[in-house]
Amino acid sequence: MFPVMLRVGPVELYSYGLMLALAFLAGVAVATAESKRRGLHPEELTDLFLVTAVMAVLSARLLHVALSWDLYAGSPWQVLSVWEGGLSIHGGVAGGLVTGWWFARRRHLPYLVLADATAPGLILGTAIGRLGCFLNGCCYGVVTAGWWGTRTRYAPGWRHPTQLYELVLALGLFAFLWSRRRLPVRSGRLFFMYVAGYAGIRLVVEAFREVDGYLGRLTYAQAVSLLLLAVAGAFLVRTRKTHP
Repeated sequence: MFPVMLRVGPVELYSYGLMLALAFLAGVAVATAESKRRGLHPEELTDLFLVTAVMAVLSARLLHVALSWDLYAGSPWQVLSVWEGGLSIHGGVAGGLVTGWWFARRRHLPYLVLADATAPGLILGTAIGRLGCFLNGCCYGVVTAGWWGTRTRYAPGWRHPTQLYELVLALGLFAFLWSRRRLPVRSGRLFFMYVAGYAGIRLVVEAFREVDGYLGRLTYAQAVSLLLLAVAGAFLVRTRKTHP
């Protein structure tokens, strides 16, 4: 764990914040290149990414705080300590999607084309963000006796490195989406492949992750992932024989 990447006098550079910044830049670079290839204008994309990034971080933080309120009830000012970790990816994606839909309607842009263009960048950014989680020590797994266990500053014992599990799986999904981005299929299919793929990743990773909240035998993230998997699967089945 390296929660503080660099310290110069009183100034500290947090590894989590650094990885989030790199995740945003990498995701924007990939999405911009793909959007240009699909005929979207660069100036529109700059506005979209800036607005979406702010709303995604806010919604990701709000959902995390809502699901973990016991941790913040005694010290509510910690809600603002985003640089120390604590963002819900499901909340960030939901906030980004709503913001993207609103932006597309205002600028009269094809929403599904925009969603397809951003899908590879979203999962690449997620992968880099999970590296930040690993360096920070958050989002850790349950106790393991395996040789691959890692330590965290938040809990005792050797833990499953669930951050690295998700990192590897997310990179695999990125490679899959990138290889299929030029196929002549209906708009929206690439994006819903991303949704289905990431939902599947979270279903697997959550089985090894230390969490507090459950809905029956499922974690909150697994319950949401099952819902997303059903929605994405329905769209993919419905459009499997259609053309652009």
